[in-house]
Amino acid sequence: MGDVRMGLAEDSKKVERIVTGSYDGFKQLYMPLLQDPEVQDMGVAADTEGVQRPDSLDSLIHLCSKLPSVLLSRIGQKLGASLSESTTAAATAVLTAAAASVSAALPPLPNSVRLDIAAAAVRQPKYKKLIKSGLRAVVANSSRRQAVAGLLYAGPVRSLKYVGRKLAKAWK
Repeated sequence: MGDVRMGLAEDSKKVERIVTGSYDGFKQLYMPLLQDPEVQDMGVAADTEGVQRPDSLDSLIHLCSKLPSVLLSRIGQKLGASLSESTTAAATAVLTAAAASVSAALPPLPNSVRLDIAAAAVRQPKYKKLIKSGLRAVVANSSRRQAVAGLLYAGPVRSLKYVGRKLAKAWK
């Protein structure tokens, strides 16, 4: 979702195949986290059958407020005028720092700002689309940066050969 290489030279089912093939490992890795009391206090229930997300507005707001700072800031940017100036400024500061450097420490996103963005997002009729759109923007930004870095590191000839092999594989 958002990766500039997907659909062009990468197999669009790649992630699905990785997850399916490694499902037991993912379950072993994430089940303890999902069964943590703090996560369960957010209304998330997890067992061997799967994960049930909360339906109450308060639980959804709390859960959404725990999204990574860059994603939450991107969602805040998309919400625009429906947020206060201070919330917008805090979200913009995170996005500016993230754009400046891959390894830069991001300014903290205060809990009140996290809750403001989360509440405004979850109250949108199509909040799932809004979150996916924010995630797509974050991934696209990162994948573009990675593609350019790969081009600069490998050089244009090696990069074109690599893309050619990927395209040939994708079009088989």
